[in-house]
Amino acid sequence: MGCRFMIHEKCMLFNPEFQSTLKETSEDTKAKEFMTTCSMDAINFDKIMQCYANQIRCPIPKSCDSLVVRNDELYLIEFKNGKIDDEVNMNIKLKIYESLLVLLDVVEKNIRYSREHVHLILVYNESKFHPSKQFKKYRKSKAFIGKKISSYAEKPFIQFGLNNFQNFHFKTVNTYTQQEFEENFVNMISSSS
Repeated sequence: MGCRFMIHEKCMLFNPEFQSTLKETSEDTKAKEFMTTCSMDAINFDKIMQCYANQIRCPIPKSCDSLVVRNDELYLIEFKNGKIDDEVNMNIKLKIYESLLVLLDVVEKNIRYSREHVHLILVYNESKFHPSKQFKKYRKSKAFIGKKISSYAEKPFIQFGLNNFQNFHFKTVNTYTQQEFEENFVNMISSSS
């Protein structure tokens, strides 16, 4: 699973009860759909949060879905299959903050460690990410133009205001459609394994 020399081997992240696959952690239980079919090893971060909350006797914090550990790098992943309006966007940001705080506590590291080794990925369903049909064309064209400009600048196009997390909280931040996630993350990780 990697990263063991940087994180204590007895860390709860390596507990077999939290082990899963990326596919399983990507499940939208309401829609009964998976956002990826990738069977790569992953940590069910929702279960980590439940255990953590039980240990310190507090309400269960909001949680990102998955954590992938590869080659001394940690990838915190949130899958969002539904529409992303302002309320959902704020909820996503709360999940990110609370997940990062718990992750750093669990691995007994500080924010500098996060900036050097932890990556954030939001995977969204492109056909559902905006609730208003009247803005769908506009949002798609805005995203298309933003992605084009970012590619010329050789920088990722980060949506939903998550760019504020990059360099302060995380080493990198990426917002991917399901297809982009397969192309840019799954394929990269699979080829490096």
